[in-house]
Amino acid sequence: MKRTFFSMLTASGIFMLCFASCKKEQDFTYYSESAAIRTPEANGVTAAATLDRIDEIVKDLATSNYSLSFSKTYSSYGITRTAYGSASYLAFVSPDAVKLPSELRNIQKYVPIWKRPNFILPTCPDMIFDPLRLQKVRELLAKADPAQFSGLREVAFVNGGGFLATDKVLGQYANLKTDVMDGLLKDLGGAKFLILNEPGTLNREFGRSFYGYANINDIVFKPYRKNWKDIFKPTLKGCYDPIILSVIKERLAKINPAAYGGLNVTTLAENKNIAIMY
Repeated sequence: MKRTFFSMLTASGIFMLCFASCKKEQDFTYYSESAAIRTPEANGVTAAATLDRIDEIVKDLATSNYSLSFSKTYSSYGITRTAYGSASYLAFVSPDAVKLPSELRNIQKYVPIWKRPNFILPTCPDMIFDPLRLQKVRELLAKADPAQFSGLREVAFVNGGGFLATDKVLGQYANLKTDVMDGLLKDLGGAKFLILNEPGTLNREFGRSFYGYANINDIVFKPYRKNWKDIFKPTLKGCYDPIILSVIKERLAKINPAAYGGLNVTTLAENKNIAIMY
């Protein structure tokens, strides 16, 4: 992965470790972009191949309601592709669900869980917005590859469904600590912004991949028919309230002008009360 200005700013080595280790006051609703194709032929598998068990489990769900990624197929168990459902999504879990330390639970009212097209984590099998289907997928995976998947358990989203993770994955969240960014953001209100960083080298300002919990599903994506590619450019640093983002930009530039002096805050053409910082 080429080291861009964006990756220089990022600091979610811990978050990458989380997912690489298994290979793979708002009412939240979800947004995702459907991209996976459910026909075996479109994924290099003939129609005569083994019945796909994942397709069977999710057969009456919209592809926007699940996103599953695998490092390889397990054809003898009916997993004939390495990707199912949407290419991206944004959802939220409670800080208790991922065992954030108490100092961060007071800061992060919700923890974002996401995938976006220009940034694909080698994730654990990802998510389904239906807890019963998620349980069925977990049980199937445990049979297909016990060494990798037997420790998976469901972690609930705040508004139904969830994602799959091992205790080792969740333990990475428990080891997170407050950092310089938390000090810069403490008086700004997490519901007013969402900062999501590409995994990279930790630096003195950023100690994790997520800050804030603005529900941009309902604020940006749905009302203005935007998607992740429109909003989260490769150099993105944040999204939502332009006043809050401008304050963040100024504070970052003050403590490290060489790294952050070039940040921009740009409002959406459709609504000047919504902006991105990059």
